[in-house]
Amino acid sequence: MAWLFFAFSGPVLWAISTHFDKYLVERYFKHNDVAVLLVFTALMGLLTLPFIAYYGRTVFEPSAASLALIVLSGILYMGATLFYLHALQSDEASVVAPFFQTVPLFGYVLAYFVLGERLSRLQVTGGLLIVAGTLIVSLRFGSTRTSSSCALFCSCCAADWRRRFPA
Repeated sequence: MAWLFFAFSGPVLWAISTHFDKYLVERYFKHNDVAVLLVFTALMGLLTLPFIAYYGRTVFEPSAASLALIVLSGILYMGATLFYLHALQSDEASVVAPFFQTVPLFGYVLAYFVLGERLSRLQVTGGLLIVAGTLIVSLRFGSTRTSSSCALFCSCCAADWRRRFPA
């Protein structure tokens, strides 16, 4: 049952981090570039290096291919974080956070196209529920945002319809 604790700890810590990020963005970066916060966050990661060196010395002996993947992974993560911080700069944390819970959808897509995996009906249904939930949370009735979110939702439905029932 320990797995359940670990499974829920990640999302709980992510939620706490989201609110810390929103506080920092609102307080210090409301009218400034959030890239400064990104650099500071990346530098804080350097504090973990002594612990990594102590507990796993072989981590510092990767092959050239592994090193390239590590660098690429870091660049992708920092790019995603930059977009996330820009989103937090212009909207509420309760609206931005659900969009980052769509990560499994992109994992499904990559698994399908890159690894050749087949998605089950349950996975596809779960993905559609994630999209629907994200769109519902982001709706603000009586504003232009509602019409753009509805348009996005309708586009997704149309694309899914076309995929399921080709002409």
